[in-house]
Amino acid sequence: MCHAYEEEEEEEEEEEEEEEEEEEEEEEEEEEEEEEEEEEEEEEEEEEEEEEEEEEEEEEEEEEEEEEEQKKKKTISPGLAKRSNFSIKY
Repeated sequence: MCHAYEEEEEEEEEEEEEEEEEEEEEEEEEEEEEEEEEEEEEEEEEEEEEEEEEEEEEEEEEEEEEEEEQKKKKTISPGLAKRSNFSIKY
């Protein structure tokens, strides 16, 4: 009778240990998944920041080009001024 009780107790302990190991493995897997998700989010944020920087650079270049165009339009060459009755003093 005592021997059967000891075997049953050992089986219960083994089952508990297995359950604990399974829980630990699940926790580790969850942690790994969370880390992967965080890494993916960081990568996405970095990509978005890079895209925003590129867009800003493009906008700045476009603005500079527009300013140069406006300067060219405002600047009148001396030859053109004579032909179009503008008076430019030298």
